[in-house]
Amino acid sequence: MEKYYQVKVYDQDNDYITTWADVVSDIEFNNEINSAGGQLQLTLARNAGDYGEGTDVSFGYKVQVYCFDTEEPNGLLVFQGYISAYTPIYKDDKVQVTVLGYGSELNDYIIESGATPYITQTSQNKTYATGDIYGVGQYYAKIQTFTMAANKTISSVDLMFTNTAAATYLVVIAEYNGVTPDVGIDSTVATGRITMPAGTSAVKQNIVFDATVDLDSTKYYYIRTYSYSGVGYVHAVNTNPYAGGKLWEVVFVGTYWTTTGSVAADDLYFSLYEYGGNTTAVYTAQEPVDILKDILGQYNAQGGAVTEPALPYTPLVGSLLKGTTNNIGTWGTAYAQVFRLATTQKINAIQLYTNTSPIVGNYYIEVYQGNPDLDAIDVTAGTFTYIVDASNTLITTTTLNTTTNKYEFLTPPTLTAGIDYYFVIQGNQTGLYSVTSSAILGASTSDLPITTTGVGKQYRAVVNINNSGSGMIYDTTYPALYFNIYYIDPIPADINGGYVDTGTSVSYTYKVNTILEGINVLKDLAPENWYWYVDQGRNELVFREKSDEPDHIFSLQKDLIDAKFEKRTEDIVNTVYFTGGAVSPGVNYYKKYIDANSISLYGVKSIKYSDSNVTTDATADLIGNNIIATKSQPELRVALDILDSNNNQGVGYDIESLQVGDVIAVRNITQQVGLSSWDIGKWDDAYWDFNIYNLSSLRMQIQKIEYKADRAIVYASTIPIDINKRIDQVNRSLQALQTVNNPTAPS
Repeated sequence: MEKYYQVKVYDQDNDYITTWADVVSDIEFNNEINSAGGQLQLTLARNAGDYGEGTDVSFGYKVQVYCFDTEEPNGLLVFQGYISAYTPIYKDDKVQVTVLGYGSELNDYIIESGATPYITQTSQNKTYATGDIYGVGQYYAKIQTFTMAANKTISSVDLMFTNTAAATYLVVIAEYNGVTPDVGIDSTVATGRITMPAGTSAVKQNIVFDATVDLDSTKYYYIRTYSYSGVGYVHAVNTNPYAGGKLWEVVFVGTYWTTTGSVAADDLYFSLYEYGGNTTAVYTAQEPVDILKDILGQYNAQGGAVTEPALPYTPLVGSLLKGTTNNIGTWGTAYAQVFRLATTQKINAIQLYTNTSPIVGNYYIEVYQGNPDLDAIDVTAGTFTYIVDASNTLITTTTLNTTTNKYEFLTPPTLTAGIDYYFVIQGNQTGLYSVTSSAILGASTSDLPITTTGVGKQYRAVVNINNSGSGMIYDTTYPALYFNIYYIDPIPADINGGYVDTGTSVSYTYKVNTILEGINVLKDLAPENWYWYVDQGRNELVFREKSDEPDHIFSLQKDLIDAKFEKRTEDIVNTVYFTGGAVSPGVNYYKKYIDANSISLYGVKSIKYSDSNVTTDATADLIGNNIIATKSQPELRVALDILDSNNNQGVGYDIESLQVGDVIAVRNITQQVGLSSWDIGKWDDAYWDFNIYNLSSLRMQIQKIEYKADRAIVYASTIPIDINKRIDQVNRSLQALQTVNNPTAPS
């Protein structure tokens, strides 16, 4: 199909205005690694004296650009931003519109101490359906009343959701009379929304309100939530743990809301967060990803648009809905759950749900092929998880992620489509969830486990004193365990979040730093080869480690219009003089980092690095060693002019699939006999033995992309370039000195 674009315009309330059909300029924009993104310049063919100012051309209006082509016939959102400037051109009867990517906002917001839970009720053992449950246009919502012990500013709320199909939830805080909620007359004081994808299972989500709200301790409030797009389930508990309120049900019928009654013994799962306002934020011995989530959450609470990546994972197979808690007892009962995969597939995670946090060693799980038979299985108490084949031969050990209740397989086995498998779980903790329906996720009946004894059923066996299974029976009371089976690569820190932990612990104190500065600090504190960028289509901040293998391999004859290669030593850094903050009166932290091998080859190449917020070896070493590791060797750069795949010649590449930070390689470059690229992989003394034509085995990281309609210009390097990083670091150091004695909060 012929490639084309649509440019849609929304007002500041995100209401659709129009689609610009009079764009006469090419769609061109760029993005760069470790930066907040770029901008888009559009030219509209319209009367310069009457060009729609205040109608569809207005400051702050959102502009979204969709690309339609062979790979994305339904359209792909490739850029979004807000109108920051417009210039009417009278001689040509045109208007030029500047659209800034939302990443530009990251330098407009200051890091403040994080929001903290103020009211918390996090018990849950049941779900309530919300939305148009019966498909008759009547929307059911749940209300949780609450009171404030003191006047507080609230920025967000945690709720827990489950849904089989995608659902969009409205979440509001409203003030009421303290007796009976009446949605029709009660005053809404805060509003938030969240969309959950299909296959969501007991996921806690933080809903940030459109604006912070001041709540008064002398008044009465409630949280109201329901799905207005699809049926969704909200989690609650029936043990009445929260004394400050209770659960109510309301329903929208035609044109009005009516209150159907209260459930006095039930409370919603919820946590209200108090907004933090201090401009000094101290993080001690924390994972950089956790710090990033915190400062992004603050930014979002203040109205910032760039978010954490939303990467929920859809299970390969699993239960549809969580039911009741089923006590698995103390080394006396084991359970087996039958399942079948629709396609031959690796698996590396099984997720189960409990009403208490699991303890490693208190559960174990095994996966077998065939129908359940525990008589031949040795279920040793307290062992870690194992996956075994039909002959009970050990394949691989696994570990238990106690945060997600997910069993992670270190060497993922491949399970064959259409073959019955079952996993066995045994443990000494109570509270393993089962479901009261045998419905299992699958595209069709043929995808479901069909055994000689039933479809997708859960079985139970009594385990004797020697821990040998016996007496396998089908459990008619709880026909299926609540489970999800996944293949996720890489395993994320949060199965419902978009970040993988760096595996490090850092300490840092922010003083009057912007969100952008904070992100760049975390990049410095992260291990070597970590990077970030703003995905300008999704409007998400990506923070990840560079791939070991190429994400894209280009063919010289098929994909490239032109290629330029360069070897350079200008940016080598092999000596770092690190100046930190005061460690005693009048004495700053001061340390030197060198790479002796690089110095012997290329001479001394030094820089001064200053950050008055750093006063410990642990934090300074992360930054200093990171600089040395990434900058101490010569750099190879390449500029590739890549043809888009939408043409009649059957050549080119899907340029919309390219992202900064991706690793690339080029094949079909002429190889010269006797030369090897092994040396570049080792960064040893023979670095220059590498010949620039041996690019098929050379891995380079994309530093910048210039997107055009019919091609993309890709700039890649063996070393991160950080074009704007040095200027930012100098500014950050200067500001740190200027603000070092600031109080924790402004007056």
